[in-house]
Amino acid sequence: MRNQRTITQQFIFFFFINALIFYFLLTTIVPMPEISQANGQSLPLPNNISAEFLLLGIAQQLVSLFLSSWGILTFHHISIQQQNPLNQSAVLTLQRFIGVVVISLIGFIPLMIGVVESLFAILQGQSPSMLSLVAILLGFFIFVRLSLASTEYLINPVSIMQALKNSWLSGVKRIAPLLIYCLLIYLVLPFVLRRITALSDNLIFDVLMLFLTAVVSVFSLLFTYRFYSLFMRKDQQ
Repeated sequence: MRNQRTITQQFIFFFFINALIFYFLLTTIVPMPEISQANGQSLPLPNNISAEFLLLGIAQQLVSLFLSSWGILTFHHISIQQQNPLNQSAVLTLQRFIGVVVISLIGFIPLMIGVVESLFAILQGQSPSMLSLVAILLGFFIFVRLSLASTEYLINPVSIMQALKNSWLSGVKRIAPLLIYCLLIYLVLPFVLRRITALSDNLIFDVLMLFLTAVVSVFSLLFTYRFYSLFMRKDQQ
């Protein structure tokens, strides 16, 4: 138990440092021109999405995905009482990280296709087409059904296709628990954090919010591993 508490604190630190580094990179390296406000204050806003901004955003997502994969695998090794779980899980995460990225893209791209089509329609002053709405619903369904595929791939010695198949089949007639899990992890928690972050008006509050985000990220990993263990265990019974 003490080992798990120590490693949990370490991962909170890892996520916090990751968020802090990219926070300062995005606000200092990427040009953010100031626009004048009616009250005389200046608000930094991106003039356009530059290549540097996109690269930093992708890099941040990849680092966060690696930390998440490392964390889930580490908690699994603690659960089965393996020695040196942090080091062993780091090596295994490196070996299987490309597969995790591929699985994440497979689960995420169908949803993004519908979202992007709808956004383009809205930006052009048009209502999203029925096809776009259908694509969003279908993409969300696929995302939910494959939401545990990356965890399955990390924890068990299976191929990418087998992990996708296992995740998909495990959700047969059990979509409700997966839906609640996805809404909590990918919608409710991020929404609450964004609402709190919107209140920020100084650097100190921003840093505190980065720390809170790190805590929530580690909580999400612990919840994901626990949910995966219970969900898959019932599927095997």
